[in-house]
Amino acid sequence: VEPARLDSSDGIAIVLLNWFETPVADLHVIVYGCPGIAQARLASSGEAIVFQQTDDIVTATIALQHVDVLKLYVSAPPPPPVPSDGQILIDKDPDVSPWTTSDIINALRILLRHMNP
Repeated sequence: VEPARLDSSDGIAIVLLNWFETPVADLHVIVYGCPGIAQARLASSGEAIVFQQTDDIVTATIALQHVDVLKLYVSAPPPPPVPSDGQILIDKDPDVSPWTTSDIINALRILLRHMNP
């Protein structure tokens, strides 16, 4: 599984790419350098994630299919949007906009291209 971290004033987003052919049932994620996290959510479902915080280290265990974003908020986030079939909703400043799975895959390809020129 390959992580990519994105920091903002609202918190931290960890993009998780599963390069295996099968889902990972219990992926243990450790994130350093994130003090004061109030809530964690998965972008794919909007569901709140149980996490532990010790100083500036956050740990959580999630199920990962192929790609998802673990969002760590420094304050309580707005209520999660309800995804419709075939779409994943990802928070954008300041609005919430629907992205299709294809949009996310294309965005990740661009990100990977910039990371590995």
